[in-house]
Amino acid sequence: MEIFFRSVDAFKRITERNFDIVITDLKMEGLDGMEFLTEVKRRSPTTEVVVITGFATMEAAKESFRKGVFDFLAKPFKLREIQEAVERAEKKIKENRT
Repeated sequence: MEIFFRSVDAFKRITERNFDIVITDLKMEGLDGMEFLTEVKRRSPTTEVVVITGFATMEAAKESFRKGVFDFLAKPFKLREIQEAVERAEKKIKENRT
């Protein structure tokens, strides 16, 4: 597991390797979260992306799902909600590998 607090660092890392699961915010300093999501899926279509945002709109959710997001969580969310999203993503990944 790798954690990044700056969007530029996270973006650089996704250009260096693929991840099974990526959790990203839509609103990030220096980089648009939708662009980040798009780049993750372009580089690794099998990566499951969970989007979190404090600016949840129906349009943002629709666009995220069109771009291949696995789940979309509006802030504030409970820790259990993100844990469940990751568990579902792990299950899907395992099923797709068998």
